[in-house]
Amino acid sequence: MGRSFRSLQRSAAECPEWWHVTTCLSPSRIGPLLVSITGLCATLILAAPSTLFAAKDGEPPAASATAPAASAKLSNDLLAFFRRIDELGRASVEHAKFVKVTISSVAWRGHKSSKYAWLVGENDKTVTLLQDDLVPWSYNRRGSTKIPSNWDPAEITLSAIEDADLPAYCEGLIHPEKLPAGESARAHSSLFEPGPSEKFLVAHAAWKKGLSELSIRILSTEAKFHEDFAAYQRDVLEDLAWLHCLRAVNLLMYADRKEVLTHLKLVSQLSPQGKFAAQARDLATHMERLIAKAVTDSKRPPGQPAADETERARRLISQLVNLHCIQIAQPGNIDPFMVIVNGQPFPLTPARLLVGMGMKAVPTLIEALDDQTPTRTVYHWRDFYHDRLVWRVSDFAWFILREITGKEFGARPVVGFTFSSMRPVEQRYVIAEIKRWYATNKNQSPDERMFGFFSSHSPNDWTTAGQYFLKKRDARAVPPLLQKIPHAGNFVTGDLCELVARFGDKSAKPMIRTVLQTAREPSDRIAAAIALWDLGDDSGVPLAIQSMQAKEQPYGNWEEPIWFLMRAHNAEAMQALKTMLVEAPPRRAAEIIRTIEKSITGDLWGKQREPAGCVEICPALIAAMERAEPSGETFNDNELRVKDTAARTFAMMRQGFGTQPHAFMRLDPALFNDLEPDKQKRDLQISALKKWYHEHKSRLQWDAKSRKLVDKEK
Repeated sequence: MGRSFRSLQRSAAECPEWWHVTTCLSPSRIGPLLVSITGLCATLILAAPSTLFAAKDGEPPAASATAPAASAKLSNDLLAFFRRIDELGRASVEHAKFVKVTISSVAWRGHKSSKYAWLVGENDKTVTLLQDDLVPWSYNRRGSTKIPSNWDPAEITLSAIEDADLPAYCEGLIHPEKLPAGESARAHSSLFEPGPSEKFLVAHAAWKKGLSELSIRILSTEAKFHEDFAAYQRDVLEDLAWLHCLRAVNLLMYADRKEVLTHLKLVSQLSPQGKFAAQARDLATHMERLIAKAVTDSKRPPGQPAADETERARRLISQLVNLHCIQIAQPGNIDPFMVIVNGQPFPLTPARLLVGMGMKAVPTLIEALDDQTPTRTVYHWRDFYHDRLVWRVSDFAWFILREITGKEFGARPVVGFTFSSMRPVEQRYVIAEIKRWYATNKNQSPDERMFGFFSSHSPNDWTTAGQYFLKKRDARAVPPLLQKIPHAGNFVTGDLCELVARFGDKSAKPMIRTVLQTAREPSDRIAAAIALWDLGDDSGVPLAIQSMQAKEQPYGNWEEPIWFLMRAHNAEAMQALKTMLVEAPPRRAAEIIRTIEKSITGDLWGKQREPAGCVEICPALIAAMERAEPSGETFNDNELRVKDTAARTFAMMRQGFGTQPHAFMRLDPALFNDLEPDKQKRDLQISALKKWYHEHKSRLQWDAKSRKLVDKEK
């Protein structure tokens, strides 16, 4: 389920961050005022403007406020459809006031946006708005209102509510603004484009207000309305079903399950045979059971301490239903061990406590693999994609079992993959596999179990065992790891080379040199070069230089060789990098600079690496600041040059990035502002950076702790 909320919900699209946005709610049906954006891709994705109750800059389109004559004749089919929408909850718009609502985001430091809705109720404490669905949502007049989103709850405040011009707004829908220019802008707009229910609900409201002619004109902009009314009606209902399904699961993250149930029941009413109906019915059944259980549990006396470890495990598993865990990025994965409590991460969760129980919890966790009770954790591939996966207790049990045992148990290298992703037959196979493993290993010590991993046919098991013994600095793992390297296959061979090198045992060098010289997979050879460097052998540096200089990169832009050269930072590596920055074609030079920047932070696209900043790279970046050719990169419509890319990287080194998460660090625009459209102003900043470097270069060093360039004399 994945289109972001519309109507009063765009706020995040204008926010200065790309990590979050919203939809809406409160304990008393607090609803969708903010959108749900989000981006985590190599490129920034911002939520597109919603248009149900919004016009450009929050203002209605210019038009006469005079209502058109209500003389248009509506077909019986359309009238019947309108009346059904009345019955489903929209009848109240007839006596409601059309308003412009200005809201402020608490998280975004008071960032404001204006949207349109129907004011259906108000008192001294709250206002109730009917927006782009069938359920009124209430907002606090004073203070903040807690709302749901595609990630976790957010907070907004109401800044103003003003009367709005419905006929003028309708004219804006009939004569919309042109689509944005440019292929990427149009593609982005299409991803977040609202569904057919948006215009339909406005047309319904116009009809309720006696503006039938406007109603017909709005619907006439929809081709399917004329071509196949029955199909159009199904599309509208399915779109509304999706909205309520989405709002149900977003509410599920933290709200009263009775609120969730209201929306789930609407899904089945709207589109009983639609895409979301089966999921909604299943979730509704569980919600009813959990609501009834909460009433029963509230009447019981406080529980006594657990009688034994089995009872303790069962109690911890029973708490999993209330876990709302964090999703890392989109596409991304759920972190089952990080929970949000009052907006803050709370690491000591029932899941983590179950892991701490170790093998004692395994039998009870195996039982929980059959538990399909929905939790408060919701996964989404993309916020614009019409799909959501509500994690079940069985998903947590599967992850916890894998954490305790170190086994994969059916896991696949697919973003977002979990136990619920498997077909039922696969789930049964995995449950049987876990039972067999437990029967064989339950009486063994941890070391014995891990040595047994080396007898597995799975390279993942070899890696798991190697990492286990590496944490203990137990070199007994070196011989079996070396035995596995020749049989590991592409991509795994190099990983095993790096793993065995971390033990510091120089007896591993001959095997690793063989991989460096003979492996067919380029990434395995580079990994072997890195492993040899860890063992004090720089013989792999020429291979990294050759890989960087290759005209055809095996994986688009191959980052590992450049990261390795940065980490090695010997004279040979630095000269090779400088030559490429000065002499390579502009696009390739800029590509290498961007990879140098990622190498400095360690945020490579393929995997997280140790930050590899070094003062020795500065002369290469300063030299690249002389290149004025276009880099092929644009940022907010600014055409960046090679010199701009180099200046940004050098400025980042000067500013530093500390130890906090730094994948999307903010660069001080006073140092260098790549958003500045005026090239001459950027050139002035570049000149200042070069001047600073030449004044300080004899005293500069790279501080690995603060991760920045510092004056060693200070």
